[in-house]
Amino acid sequence: MKKLLTLLILAFCLNGWAQYLKIDNRQIVNKDLRLKTKHLYSGCYQKTQSNVSLLDSIKTWSWDTIANVWKPIERFTNYTYNTQNKNTSNLRQSFNGTNWVNVTLYSYSYAGNTEYQLQKKWDATNNVWVNWNQTFSLNDLHGNTISDTSQIWKSNGTWVNYTRYAANYNAANKQTYQASRVWDTIVNNWFYENRYLGHFNLNNVETDYSETYWDNNTHALTDSNIYTNTISNNNVIRTLLHTWNSFTNSYDTTGQILCTYDVNHNQISWVDQSENINNTGWYNNDSVAYTYDLNNNQTGIYGYLWVNVSGFYNSRDVLTYDANNNLLSEIRHFRNGNTWFGDSTYYYYGAVTDIQQVAENENSVSIYPNPSNGLFNLSISKFDNFKMHTIEVYNAIGNCVHHQIATSANCQIDLSSLPIGIYNISISSNEGFVNKRVVIVK
Repeated sequence: MKKLLTLLILAFCLNGWAQYLKIDNRQIVNKDLRLKTKHLYSGCYQKTQSNVSLLDSIKTWSWDTIANVWKPIERFTNYTYNTQNKNTSNLRQSFNGTNWVNVTLYSYSYAGNTEYQLQKKWDATNNVWVNWNQTFSLNDLHGNTISDTSQIWKSNGTWVNYTRYAANYNAANKQTYQASRVWDTIVNNWFYENRYLGHFNLNNVETDYSETYWDNNTHALTDSNIYTNTISNNNVIRTLLHTWNSFTNSYDTTGQILCTYDVNHNQISWVDQSENINNTGWYNNDSVAYTYDLNNNQTGIYGYLWVNVSGFYNSRDVLTYDANNNLLSEIRHFRNGNTWFGDSTYYYYGAVTDIQQVAENENSVSIYPNPSNGLFNLSISKFDNFKMHTIEVYNAIGNCVHHQIATSANCQIDLSSLPIGIYNISISSNEGFVNKRVVIVK
């Protein structure tokens, strides 16, 4: 049942949390971070007149339950692109409570159907970037990754193999094979870590697939599962899990997933069930329901946890979109016992394409008095209670020295503890951003 639950969680993330960043029209996913969805991501995009969205920055926030404010903890910034709008570099930084500090520097290069990624980590002791990880990838003519090899940098100044990935696809770009291998530094050879093998019908709907797992230390086979799908109207309505039983040397049916869809083939629910211990029936483990708007954008995700025959909400998410169907926000709630917690994700898009719009954005925000002794009044004429308005203050060398969330159209920014000088203030929301300059005099 463990692998079935893993599959369900991954499916939940893929279908519901939408935490993937689309760069050059492909989904770039850190395979080690697929299930880590409890963070708050705020993405900032620059949109050109050709309507191509390029990632500008991502900000990660956490809720401070004592101060009842959002606090920044991490950001990806300084994105650059080549003439094909492919990402060529970006920077990861963490917030230490006062300043943004370097963590990882990413660079990418492309040649035909090959890609190269280099990661460097920041050496805070010597204030230099040092090699950390490099990956060589090969794509097919459709942009599908068919292989990549990752290496790590050793202190002796050499690169050492780390992981290797291979995949195959059918003519409809459906993945039919995936294998991950790890490098054994003792015997200097590759060994399987996991493997997936899938089959599809003539309509390219998956009919069955298998998953196999090996121990990373002993390289012995540890687990093998087979999943068989029941298909109706080109939708998978039932998936049976068959787990290998080493005592009987056969597969036992131990779980199933039941799915429903709307007329547009959007999945509207799934239920995870396990077989009773006496094999007389099924009982529910958990389930998820989805809602959509008229454009088939997913607008709601509602999770249930079942105990005996009763189910109760344990998570609920609400998603919103703009007129171009770009995801704007995700409001998430999850329950621990009888207590509800929550976080939110806001995606920012730059759609400024002419001088008139720039002027309108600038005129919607005013800060006064300026100069002042550090106490500034902020007024936002286009304030929207349903959108997060973020205020960040940067000093002359680019360090973030103050951060807060505007909770109303008129609020105060207290910079009285900062030294005299010139500061840049950035006010951002789902509608865009405005930069203002203030002067502190004492």
